[in-house]
Amino acid sequence: MNSDIMIKKIKTPLSISIVSAIIFYFSKTELIIGKFINLFFSCEQPPQNSMPCFGIWDIYTMVLMTGIFLFSLLWIIIVFVKKHE
Repeated sequence: MNSDIMIKKIKTPLSISIVSAIIFYFSKTELIIGKFINLFFSCEQPPQNSMPCFGIWDIYTMVLMTGIFLFSLLWIIIVFVKKHE
């Protein structure tokens, strides 16, 4: 397999992993997903909680982005292994 074909096969999973890492970073630092959802579906903050009530959406997003990131890295590894067979 020449390098041009391998680059074409890696382009999609690499872009997916980069985008998922960026979304993970912003979900972790700014809680932007939860703030956006809270605009439309407001939640009531219990006074004993230190985390905002909409923060769970960012935790779900981080878990989902971690799964997508790991899947795309596995995809890249499989392409490299098939190249060296």
